[in-house]
Amino acid sequence: MDRAIRTGREPITAVAQAIAERSPDTLVGFAYLELSAPSLPQAVGDLVAQNTDASRLFPLFLGVGKHARQDRPQSMQGLRQAHPQVQSNCFQRPASGPP
Repeated sequence: MDRAIRTGREPITAVAQAIAERSPDTLVGFAYLELSAPSLPQAVGDLVAQNTDASRLFPLFLGVGKHARQDRPQSMQGLRQAHPQVQSNCFQRPASGPP
């Protein structure tokens, strides 16, 4: 999950590709909270369509601003309501471990 800042798609697609290469049996996607597609609901919906039963979100926020404090928890709540059959977890920030 990223904020689609002016740097373009390369940073987030590179992270997603690195995760996919390290875990070839894992479905990997990426999403943006605003300004770009795919949105978080779209990306998780795509994974659910591929029969995933769990999701782990790794937010790529540089700081602890509004997105990390408010938008991320609201997004997670929306995902859990939209896909109750999927166990969804979100790491607090890169390398911080599970919630």
